[in-house]
Amino acid sequence: FLKGFSLWDSTKYLSKVYTRVKTILIPYILWVTFFFLVHLIRYHFSSISYTEWDNAFLNCLNENGWGNIYWSCVKWVAGITNIWGEKVIMAGPFAFHLWFLRDLFLVSICAPIFYFLLKFREDAIHKYKVIFSLIFLSVLYFSQVQNSCYITFTSVFWFGFGAFLS
Repeated sequence: FLKGFSLWDSTKYLSKVYTRVKTILIPYILWVTFFFLVHLIRYHFSSISYTEWDNAFLNCLNENGWGNIYWSCVKWVAGITNIWGEKVIMAGPFAFHLWFLRDLFLVSICAPIFYFLLKFREDAIHKYKVIFSLIFLSVLYFSQVQNSCYITFTSVFWFGFGAFLS
């Protein structure tokens, strides 16, 4: 996303965001909606009883609203423990295998933050800012800190690392 940005240009940024809307966000919304509708049709026209996962999903929808199918309606324990001894809880959209597209679009929107933190210049103060930013991203990634938005720090770390390398 940041490749080719030698100087910050808001029109170039908005052009890239528009491209990401067309290539990531719209297909993401369509595929999650399709997956959700197929799931509803499957249970409407079949005699299959709801599983424990389906009941948890329906409870989540009732508590958080139907728009939540695009954000974090499916939650699961990742099977790992963070440095504070807490189980890591992952969350994703109804089509949970598309969680990375949600995160990719969001970190693309946050590209200006990465640009200003990681854009390399020759002055010594900026070198320390870049090093501190990379260490901070690494700590978030390796400690598996939870956040209330369910955006994985995996995405933030690798996007930031890629921005640094570009």
